[in-house]
Parts: sequence; C-alpha cells; structure tokens
Amino acid sequence: MPIEEGSGPGVAARLSSPGRGAASGGPSRVVVWQPAFLGDVVFASPLTAAVARAWPGARVVFVARPPADEIARRLPGVTDVVAYDKWGADRGIVAARRLAGRLSASRPDLWLSLHGSLRSGLFAAASGTETIGPAGMTGSIFFRRRVPFSGLPFAERSVAIARAAGLPAEPLLQLVLSAEERAAGTRRLGAAAAVAVIPGSAWETKRWPAARVADLARRLAGRGLTPVLLGSPGERELCAGIAREVGACLDLCGASVAEALGVIGACQAAVGGDSGLVHAARAIGIPTAVLVGPTDPARLARAGGTLDAASPSRERCELVTLGLACSPCSEHGGRRCPLGHHRCLADLPAERVEAALLRLLES
Repeated sequence: MPIEEGSGPGVAARLSSPGRGAASGGPSRVVVWQPAFLGDVVFASPLTAAVARAWPGARVVFVARPPADEIARRLPGVTDVVAYDKWGADRGIVAARRLAGRLSASRPDLWLSLHGSLRSGLFAAASGTETIGPAGMTGSIFFRRRVPFSGLPFAERSVAIARAAGLPAEPLLQLVLSAEERAAGTRRLGAAAAVAVIPGSAWETKRWPAARVADLARRLAGRGLTPVLLGSPGERELCAGIAREVGACLDLCGASVAEALGVIGACQAAVGGDSGLVHAARAIGIPTAVLVGPTDPARLARAGGTLDAASPSRERCELVTLGLACSPCSEHGGRRCPLGHHRCLADLPAERVEAALLRLLES
C-alpha cells in the first residue's frame, strides 16, 4: 500500500540492516530514474550527492535519456549510467520490457524516481523493490512512497525524494568535470577569455531572440571577451546566423554534450535561457546569467527564493527576468507565446543582460 512522505519508518532505517551490502550498512544498489531533459538531470544532482554521502559503498545506477545521459555521467556519486532512448532505439513495449528486465536483474535495493509518468511508474513497479517517487502524477500509484512536488523548485524536488529516503540533502547543483575534460575545453578556447553563449532551447518560447543575442555578443567582444556559441546540432543554423552577424564569435554549436561541458568549464561565465546547458553551467560552478521568460523563476531557485544560500560561493547565478504580469505562463515553456507577443524575452534588452554578467564576473 503506497504511503505519503512523512508516514511510516524511514527508508534509510529499513535498509540499514547489517550485511545489506554497502560499506556504510545501507543499500548496495540504488537506481535513480529521470528520463527527461538535460536540465532535469542537472536538477537531480542534490539527490545523487545525498545518496553518495549516506551510502558511499553503494552502486548508483542513473537512468537517463540521451543526450542527457552525458550529464548523468558527471553527477556526484553516480557509478553507472543507463541510456534509455525512449523516443528512439528503445521505443516500444519490447524494448521497455528488455530494459525493465535488465534493471530488475541487477536486484536494486532502492528505486528513486524523479519522474512521475505512467511509464516511469510501471518501470518502478517492475523493479520489485522499495520505490519512492512523486505524488499526484499518472504513475504515482506504482510508488510505495509518494512525495508531493507541488510548488517545489526543481532542485528541492530532488531534496524531497532524498529526505523521503531518510537522507539529509541540500538543493546545491553540482556536476563533476575531470581535469582532462577541463583541459580539453581550454584547448578549444586557446588563450581567449570566453563567455559561453547558449541561445537555444528545446522550447521556442524559452529562446531569447537572435538579434538580442547578437547585440550581447558584440558587447562582450567589445570588452575583450570571446562569445562562444553552444547548442544542439539542431541549433546550428541559429548559431551560424549569430556568428555571421557578429563576426567575433567562436561557434561550437553542435558539439557533443560532453565536449560542451568541457568548454563551459573553461569559460569565465555563461548566459542563456532556462535550458539544460545553462543549468549545467550553474552546476559546474561558473558565473551564470539565466534569462527567464515564460517559466517561473521561483522554480529555478531553492525554497525561499535564494539560489544557493547553503553555499553562495559554489553557485554564482543571477536570474534575469522582466517580471511581466503574463509571466509565467508555462512550467516548461511552449512552442509559441499564448498571447502572440513573446514580450517576456523579446523586450529584454542586451544591456540589462550585460550588466548582470558584469556583476557576476566582478563578484
């Protein structure tokens, strides 16, 4: 019978019997499930960090959708990553059954889901183990312990799942880059002092207009900073147009997520909309300006509205928003503005974004 968070004994207590397997007396194998977008996997880092701290001997298997699996490989505490291409190679019931069998065969002691779709619930049920996931969603009935997400910032959702498992957690975003990855990023940039400019998003309404991006890039170049354009292969045309207009950009759009993370780690700052690589920059620890239009800036912060009160030096970030009466209009963004004007980002001037970046660089 599923129970809500806060009732019944803590999962950590139930799993900490002697001989359970992990060096700390906790579970030997933990599955963390988040098959959504890049940014959603970044926001899972408080959970994986909490698991690693509490159960350092555990094998932590993270299930993510490509290309977000490259983010998962850099989450603290993750030992194994399973790429689940649910809209591609792994689409369909046969592939889903194959993956469910593979995961259950590994005999996990605990299944932590940050995703509440019916599909996610069915995978959790097939694991045959202790399961914790979000409440109030289509797949929630399949989680033994259900955690309310309503109104919580994204990082706090990870914290809530961790605490439901009896683990102390803080909403600090973290990605761990190797020295080799940072060195590779530095080689791509050469001697340039660079700012990662990330103009794209999977959702059109989260994109700052290209003319505004070009204006900012010119301003950065005028200050001796090289704008480095990053994005997915589908955003190459967007970035190429900006690079042609500005002339002083380094266009690396289309690089793999792994390559982009190394480049971001070598930059002095990053700027872009509410998208995966921008939140990755926050988690890597470089100064980051996040341009927020259709989505709720409070969901990108921690509870109480601060970005990282627990460790302000670790995350230097500023949310830049016009705060229009019509914003936010969507939790995840949309294909087009419901009012037809997109003023939340179209009216955001480059000088305001430049000022935010300068504050971050000087702090």
